[in-house]
Amino acid sequence: MARTEMVYAYMQHFNEEDEKLANVDPNLLLPVLLITANRDIVGNGAFVIEKGMRMFAEDVWLKILNTGHWLQLEARDEVKNNWTTFSPT
Repeated sequence: MARTEMVYAYMQHFNEEDEKLANVDPNLLLPVLLITANRDIVGNGAFVIEKGMRMFAEDVWLKILNTGHWLQLEARDEVKNNWTTFSPT
């Protein structure tokens, strides 16, 4: 399923009954590394993204980079350093 189809299905609740029958816990039990950008005009902003992530994960390691939407291209080394030093215990 393509990304746009997944978003559309989510917005239209197409899979809601299947998800209820599957009885899957949506909460993430492991620590989560969230790397986001403070100048991303496409996304909803770091605060909104973090708030959304914390709905499903208690242990969120938040890193906000001073970049636009394509943070992995604009701040390649920072993304790599955050990724390689992310070591939850």
